Amino acid sequence: MRFGPDGYVYNTPEQTGLKLNYDQGVPIDQGGEGVKGFEGTCGLVSCQNIMRMAGMKILEADVVNYARHTKDPRRVFGRLCTVGSTSENNGGTYCLNRKDILAHYGIQSFVEAPSIEKIGKYVGEGRGVILSVDANVLWNRPSKAIERHAVVVTSVIRDNSPTGSPLKFYICDSGNQKCAMKVDADVLQRALVGDMNVTSQIIR
Repeated sequence: MRFGPDGYVYNTPEQTGLKLNYDQGVPIDQGGEGVKGFEGTCGLVSCQNIMRMAGMKILEADVVNYARHTKDPRRVFGRLCTVGSTSENNGGTYCLNRKDILAHYGIQSFVEAPSIEKIGKYVGEGRGVILSVDANVLWNRPSKAIERHAVVVTSVIRDNSPTGSPLKFYICDSGNQKCAMKVDADVLQRALVGDMNVTSQIIR
């Protein structure tokens, strides 16, 4: 922890973010790390970024190609990501898909319901955390529809009280090209729409 203008900050989120992939769905031949026709890869990129934080050298294309060719054990004809749909949907994942993908690369994890305190606790312990969020809330876009999205939490800012309550979080958001996006805890709470993935081991 270090003390910053907002409170106590875990790790170095800006420097960490620069090591991560924060621009999903851009094919390698266009200067990115992805696969042509797979733009809905926020969950796959989140898995990739967990691996990068754990010190692994891996491209978005590696994760996309594994997921799109690997059978989902929970669905008769499904793969570990959406295939055969539109470009913006191809590559989509659910929490259990992401758990399987991380396990394939040697990172064990679990899935559970999120809370602001749990997120702060796990990030502060050095675990990897992937959140399922409503992008419309996160990006402050008026909409009654939920736009499901996945992001990685890279840091937590706590106040200097004895309890050290979470005030803000840093996330790497590959959907809006932000490697170290600062989000108020109350905004993140409103954006949560599903379970989160948490690594069983400390990754940094």
